[in-house]
Amino acid sequence: MTSEDRLGPQEGDFIDPDTFSDADSTISQNTHTPTIKARTSVWLSDTFTEIQHNVWLLTLRGSLALCPKGNEAAKRVLDVGTGTGCWAIEYADAFPQSEVIGVDLSPTQPTIRVMAGSFEDYDAFISKAYKALEPGGWFEMQDIVLPYKSDDGTLHTDLELAKLGHYFCEASKILGRSVEAPRHYKSMMQKAGFINIVERHFKWPLNAWAKDPYYKEIGAWSFANLDGGLEGLTLALFTRGMKWTKEETMAFCAEVRKHLRDPKIHAYLPVIVVYGQKAESASTDE
Repeated sequence: MTSEDRLGPQEGDFIDPDTFSDADSTISQNTHTPTIKARTSVWLSDTFTEIQHNVWLLTLRGSLALCPKGNEAAKRVLDVGTGTGCWAIEYADAFPQSEVIGVDLSPTQPTIRVMAGSFEDYDAFISKAYKALEPGGWFEMQDIVLPYKSDDGTLHTDLELAKLGHYFCEASKILGRSVEAPRHYKSMMQKAGFINIVERHFKWPLNAWAKDPYYKEIGAWSFANLDGGLEGLTLALFTRGMKWTKEETMAFCAEVRKHLRDPKIHAYLPVIVVYGQKAESASTDE
């Protein structure tokens, strides 16, 4: 089995849907799969950072990063947007000889790794990351790529779940912190001076609609992440960006949740991993 085979559902892969009867119109909020072995206690908490961290671990088959040195001990490691520290703690536990620093604006961010919508100027952030690296060092970004999609047309454009992703994009752009930046990470890294850049695309089913147990498990965790955090993700964006009322936003979320729980809607969230290297020949002050 190659390293490619071990990774999660990727762009271009068609995920076969499971078979559901007409009576199976919704997926329970308590959806669980017997194959989940790591962090099962997360289902009993509100720690959505840990839920999302687990989805990434499943997608990357237990790897914390995809760059060539991502699963080796590094001298110093900086985790930006560390949230509750899931990634940083696991890396530090795996490589106690490494110095690991996690930074964030608050002790409990709603996401880990995912920085879409966090910066006004992504080029400036990536440029600073390049300058902070030692020659030969690696920089990796793992993020979501909105809007939501389906490969078989079951996510109709008139569904609130389909509209949700587009509204995220619209509202974040109005507020000056676009969530659409991840699709441009590769070109931004090229502009900053990185070499050996690799871009990888994956899919997170939004509920347990997939037939394959592995994809179904990713979908179950994705469902828990979005279903449990829906209001928290939308309220500030929609009321500030699109001037919706709280009541309008809550009513919209209720409709989204109906579609999110429908196993006949084969929706997924595209996610991306992009990494690159600072040339060995680069000076430390570049």
